[in-house]
Amino acid sequence: MSQMIASLTEEHKRMAKLLSLLDQEITRFKEGNVLDYDLISAILEYLTRSSEFKHHQAEDEIYKWLKIRDPEGACEIGDIHIEHEKLAFLCDAFREAVSNVEQDSELPRIWLVSVADEYCTAYKNHLRLEETFLFPLARKTLSHNDWQDVEEHVIRERDPEFDRLEHEDLDDLRQDILTWHDAGFTQ
Repeated sequence: MSQMIASLTEEHKRMAKLLSLLDQEITRFKEGNVLDYDLISAILEYLTRSSEFKHHQAEDEIYKWLKIRDPEGACEIGDIHIEHEKLAFLCDAFREAVSNVEQDSELPRIWLVSVADEYCTAYKNHLRLEETFLFPLARKTLSHNDWQDVEEHVIRERDPEFDRLEHEDLDDLRQDILTWHDAGFTQ
């Protein structure tokens, strides 16, 4: 139990750091600077891949068990699966907006900024929702056997070698983003 939530919480910290970098880049763009398309794309790739790589699956499974064990509590949280779908939709819209600007489409800066702000705000609110409500309720409500079922469902039919390689690749991508940003390669 605590290991899965600890792992999800650590991933949230990594996501929050990259969202902060995204905010910084969008602020620079708002101020009239050129958008660092490669940095934005790399951050969106990391956020998308890390979410698709077991993260949202684990949270969805936790939520499924909460709906069984504490329907009222789960109802107060809202539907985590729908939240995940909303984030994917907003990410696609943001990616498309960045692509349009990169291709020199004549679009107002404020349009891209508003799409980016909506995505970042929704993502941060989502992380806060999970950490403030989902995780504490799961810790309190789910039994040891429930946690075993959650873990079994999350790892069922997964290829351990693929998981290891994907985890390493995501770590490398995140480190590249941080190094790239810290080294001042953004304009």
